[in-house]
Amino acid sequence: MHSAKDHHHRIVCKVTDSLVRTECRETELVHSPVHTAQLARVKLPDGDTTLVVATEGVAIGSQIAIGDNVSLRPGNITPLSEIPEGTAINNVELRPGDGGKVARSAGNSCVVEAKIGDKVRIRMPSGSLKELPGTCRATIGVLA
Repeated sequence: MHSAKDHHHRIVCKVTDSLVRTECRETELVHSPVHTAQLARVKLPDGDTTLVVATEGVAIGSQIAIGDNVSLRPGNITPLSEIPEGTAINNVELRPGDGGKVARSAGNSCVVEAKIGDKVRIRMPSGSLKELPGTCRATIGVLA
């Protein structure tokens, strides 16, 4: 009897629970046979490392900012309410704090369409529109 190799590359995109600005550095790109997108190992300020999906334009040694008032560079993670309309995003949370559920496969992205009160309307990869709370977070850019 043949047993399949067990793959243990778990993506933990819920990097931080607070919306306080945090800077972290990408230390390596990881190829996982069970994921279509490359993974990036990110070193957090406290010394811990975590895996996130890699965004186009982010390289080893790149700084990634997490939280409010971050610059609009690929790989930065910020609430939807802080992202301007027309921006491509990936790894979008459907509920605040769920770690990202939408646009997580290679080449995929959503687009911020409009801001309506405390909600943000995004165009999903399928082309449909969805309104999400502005406190949901997303990564800026298209997945590598």
